[in-house]
Amino acid sequence: GWKDDLAEQGKNLVEALAKAFKETDAFLLEINPLVKTEEEQLVALDAKLVLDDNALYRQPHLKALFDPTQVN
Repeated sequence: GWKDDLAEQGKNLVEALAKAFKETDAFLLEINPLVKTEEEQLVALDAKLVLDDNALYRQPHLKALFDPTQVN
């Protein structure tokens, strides 16, 4: 498991993810992969955020970024 500073980084990362998920009305928030560098830093190399289309009216700053051509 993670210890000391790495555990603190992990805690901060999870808290930030939970906050982002809630504040954006997300449907999915995923980080894959999450890596530990040689310098003992956690780095998210890739992430995916899927928003709830029905909640876009509450997120005008995100609605402006919506691209209907990217919808499956």
